[in-house]
Amino acid sequence: MRDGWGEMEDWGVWTIGHHAELTFRFARPGALVMRAFVQAFLTARHSRIDVRVSAGRREVARWTFSLDSEAAGKPQWRQALIRPVNRGGTLKISFSIDAPTSPLAQGISSDQRTLGMGLRKLLFYSLNDSRVKLIDADAS
Repeated sequence: MRDGWGEMEDWGVWTIGHHAELTFRFARPGALVMRAFVQAFLTARHSRIDVRVSAGRREVARWTFSLDSEAAGKPQWRQALIRPVNRGGTLKISFSIDAPTSPLAQGISSDQRTLGMGLRKLLFYSLNDSRVKLIDADAS
């Protein structure tokens, strides 16, 4: 975990601010599917967040979270196709959050952290893995 992450909590970790980064090193080259079990910090007054996901310098997905969607503010699986990954190479995954806000600003608590997206679980699969079933990466 690099810049932009809060302290680990029992359930996972929040992005703090507008940008958060992760760095990985992969033993095998090739295309990957990244699956993330995530949720957004949403309230009645702050009902939508857009997250741009980048691998290196390339945007690989845009995730929209909204209280108007079926999943609303609940944790949900999202994915992004990442290609190519070089063997032994370092891959930087970054998340750009358009409108993080704090529980304090929303009148919920005295917590001043500007929360955006909560990361609960992160998985990587080879694109050739039979367990991978691609869905629309831009689905809300």
